[in-house]
Amino acid sequence: MSSQNQSITTVQWIIIGVVVLAIAIFPFIDKIVLWEKIIGHSAGLLVLGIIGLFLMGKGIYKEHKFRRVRKEQRLVFQGKIREVNEAVKVPNNGTIKVLQHLESDLRRSPQFLEKESQEAMALINTQLERFKQEQAREWELKEQTRVRSEEKRVQQVSDVVEVFKKQKRTDIIPEQFRYYGQSVINSAKDEYTELIRKEHTWTRQREEREEKRAEAFIFVLKNKALPSNFQNLSYEVRCFYDEALELQRQGLLKQQVDELREIKAPEKRTEYITDDDYVQLAGSLDAGKQREEQLKKNVFYFTSELTQNEKNFLLKFHGYKICKVSNFGDGFIYTIYRSASRERPIHFCTKYLFARLHASSRVEIRDWYKNEIDVLFTKGTRKFAVEIERGTNKAEYLRKKVSDLRHAYTKTIIVVPREQLPKYRMYHDGEKVFVLTAKDAKDILLKWLE
Repeated sequence: MSSQNQSITTVQWIIIGVVVLAIAIFPFIDKIVLWEKIIGHSAGLLVLGIIGLFLMGKGIYKEHKFRRVRKEQRLVFQGKIREVNEAVKVPNNGTIKVLQHLESDLRRSPQFLEKESQEAMALINTQLERFKQEQAREWELKEQTRVRSEEKRVQQVSDVVEVFKKQKRTDIIPEQFRYYGQSVINSAKDEYTELIRKEHTWTRQREEREEKRAEAFIFVLKNKALPSNFQNLSYEVRCFYDEALELQRQGLLKQQVDELREIKAPEKRTEYITDDDYVQLAGSLDAGKQREEQLKKNVFYFTSELTQNEKNFLLKFHGYKICKVSNFGDGFIYTIYRSASRERPIHFCTKYLFARLHASSRVEIRDWYKNEIDVLFTKGTRKFAVEIERGTNKAEYLRKKVSDLRHAYTKTIIVVPREQLPKYRMYHDGEKVFVLTAKDAKDILLKWLE
């Protein structure tokens, strides 16, 4: 109840008392002789007067209490407004919670403070929105800084790993890495170690696979039949026997076994190189040692590029071999090569024969998609992959590899012997993948690389 309403109620009671008194006296105004009747009514008037005085006193008390409570509420409200002003002057991490708490308190303010409360809450909501936007911008800046820092760290780790790959050791780092954090170096060591472990595992699995394949080929060549435990063998090994039977029907099995035996044959022990050998190589001891280092840098030569002394030196002391390979369908050419892998000589030399076509070539590439490419050529942003096939890989393997290469490179050429063209024709689409003989592959490559 407001002050104005309380005052009106008190006045009303006073008017009621006067009206009642006037009504009681009015019948006896002309009858003075009846004063004893007036006295008789006095008791009733006294009661009414006492009731009126009581009600009037009660209204005055309520008026006083209301004014006191309103004063206290205004003091509390002013204190909350001061808190709001202090909070927005120097904002901190708790400002948003403080303002939200004050807003909740102000919503419970008495009705007579409604206007002031709404104005204060409008200020609070404005400040809350501003602080939230500032917090969002601050978080975004921190996140951008974190991402840049992480990208920088990843790049540093990658740089160190590349150096470890080149030097094949992790106990030393180049001087330009002196300011790299120790955590970066440790991460690079772990990544390099894991990479080497995977490479060793992959190499071991490949060697085991090749050994099982060779055993199947030799068994079929010798017995012209399958082993009695054929059904107990793994699916992969059974596929090797099926492949051997197919090659036998085509009359190619003996050739494949001969190549496998050549690969498996252990390297001859390198003989001791004397001073006379160096002199015979290049005319003097120092020149011979220098020429030796130059020759060892390459694993593939045409025999026409070397002198007889150089060929003899590489064959005798460094494990090089001679291989006769088709010169893109134009006769044969003799090459001298050194391969540390179990790769077939013709396949190995054909790769380097293609690589000699253009300076942009790279041999034996393994890209980020884990595709293994025999030869890769580049011209600007365009990349051309060349795969040498001899007709021995399984169809499932070829389908997956051709699909991967189609998506990873501008164009892909699958080089196959002429008699194998029908078998591989299904992969040829004339846009992204081309199945060609070595001669046709050479011509189209040189056209693309012009």
